[in-house]
Amino acid sequence: MSGRDGKDDGMGRVERNANDAWKSAALRAAFRAARAKVLITSDDVWELIPPTVETHERRALGPIMRNAARLGWIEKSLLPDRECTRPSRHSAPLTVWRSLIR
Repeated sequence: MSGRDGKDDGMGRVERNANDAWKSAALRAAFRAARAKVLITSDDVWELIPPTVETHERRALGPIMRNAARLGWIEKSLLPDRECTRPSRHSAPLTVWRSLIR
């Protein structure tokens, strides 16, 4: 299995195991973030997911962002990654996405 295949497999697994209500809320949050800002990261999307909607599989936001790109709402920017602002992520690098619907 190639690195790309492994990544796709892992993203598929976390997406399948995430709470359906959360996935729906997260996709709506991605749309709202892309409508509000020219450049977004997953931190911007997390801020818009209602705290009452939870999932045990928080890594599923990666597939949500990829779905938003497939829907034509965002695309990866050419900017370098930014550090995550959520303390639980220990400044992990985040992709900077460019809105296509702003």
